[in-house]
Amino acid sequence: MPKKSGEKPGEGLSVDTTNFMFEHKISLKRIVFLLGIYFYAILFLLACSHRPGSLSVYTVFSASAALMLWLGLRNRLGYGASILTVFLWLGLWLKLTVNIILSRSYTEATGGFDFTPQEYDELISVATLVCLGISSAWIISMRWIRENQNAGISAGQPNLVNDYEPKISQKYLWILLVLAIAVLNLANVQYGFVQSGLVARKIFPWPINAVASWFLYSGLSFLVAALLYWDFLRNRNLSSGILVALFEAAVGGLTTISRGLYLWHVLPIIWAAWENKLKFRKSLSTRSLIFFSVVAMVGFVVVGTAVNVFRNSLYDVRLNAINAETIYNTQFGTVVEGGGQLMNLVVDRWVGVEGIMVAVGYPNRSVSLFEELLVEKPAIGHVTKYQFISNSHYSRMDANKYQFNTIPGVGGFLYLSNSFWIVFVGTLMLALSVTASERLVQFISVNPFFCAASGVWMANMVAQIGVTPRQLLAQIAMNFAIIVVVSLAQAYWFRQGWIANNVIYRNK
Repeated sequence: MPKKSGEKPGEGLSVDTTNFMFEHKISLKRIVFLLGIYFYAILFLLACSHRPGSLSVYTVFSASAALMLWLGLRNRLGYGASILTVFLWLGLWLKLTVNIILSRSYTEATGGFDFTPQEYDELISVATLVCLGISSAWIISMRWIRENQNAGISAGQPNLVNDYEPKISQKYLWILLVLAIAVLNLANVQYGFVQSGLVARKIFPWPINAVASWFLYSGLSFLVAALLYWDFLRNRNLSSGILVALFEAAVGGLTTISRGLYLWHVLPIIWAAWENKLKFRKSLSTRSLIFFSVVAMVGFVVVGTAVNVFRNSLYDVRLNAINAETIYNTQFGTVVEGGGQLMNLVVDRWVGVEGIMVAVGYPNRSVSLFEELLVEKPAIGHVTKYQFISNSHYSRMDANKYQFNTIPGVGGFLYLSNSFWIVFVGTLMLALSVTASERLVQFISVNPFFCAASGVWMANMVAQIGVTPRQLLAQIAMNFAIIVVVSLAQAYWFRQGWIANNVIYRNK
């Protein structure tokens, strides 16, 4: 462009830089995705240079694990699908990869695994089949969800417009629930119905112990989820209900001596609230949700630290072959040892690869052995067979006082059958049970808190399956029983859900 007379140098240049930096918008999700790929690639390349077996076998495994992670997190198949995907990725690919890179020893029992290149290739092949089975389940689930519409992780939209106010007072229901939480947990302190690693101190006539244990493990958290949703249906603030949820999880975690119980009771509530924050915007502000999320994280640290102290004092190492100091140190540890203890918390506490190592190193694996483990009954004084198969130090404990178990996980448990087909098909069917059960809960209850609670519970069950799995059937039945009972009450009082639409008010 010719320079006009009187123009100073630089004038006449019309370069609009206002939106230059934002011409190509980069979302936070894309940044996280790109950083994840970078992290994944670095670990993969480092592991390749230290691999003990075939490069091609490990490469296929890494690709399968990445596919499983991508399908499970990207397609919003449900709360359970996301949790199961992350659990298995942490317990299989990340744990194996980090330990290969750092040449670390495993904290859980590995049985007769000799760490030869041939055994590593067999181990990685089984882990690959697990990842492919999970991926296949997610592909099937995606197709089924698309065909049935109404999909998504935030499932639970009410089917009917709520124009009915029941006479029953929600305030009294919350008071009764808080009292039940307090009474049951105080009774657990007194009688020890369910405490991590310990046999119940008082055995009542059947089914008192079983019912009390189930309420502490699942039932109370499901009742909290029900009342939270009913508060939403009445257009009431959810803050008080979430405080009760945090209280129930903290007290339950302390009396059962379990960090996991705290996490699995709080996570579904907070997660469902975030996923449905637009639906709940009149009942729960974003500021309040952020506050409760921070409180939940602080609570995990406080409860976890207290649980470690309890465990360190309750597990008597002088009389048993259980090293309480080791159990304590592998959890939180001290600030001075933060680096090593953080690695233990992030990598070692996930179930997966050690169970497959046990199966690979066990010479007598067979379908008959798998069937025997499948129907094994838990009992006081009985050490489960897998503890001997894995050479776990828990096989030498006093089973009349302690009930610790090394857990094989889904891959290790299925491969004790000595069949690649059972590993693949079994993993596929178990993963489908997670998505199908969550969709069933959503169909019956239209309660997103129920969907989250049941989905997370099922995912945790599948990821850690392997020790007396038959007892899980009773727990699943009791979980669904309370969901059906609560949904019936919801249908009568609020005219909400499939039961209201198709059973109670179909002719009105």
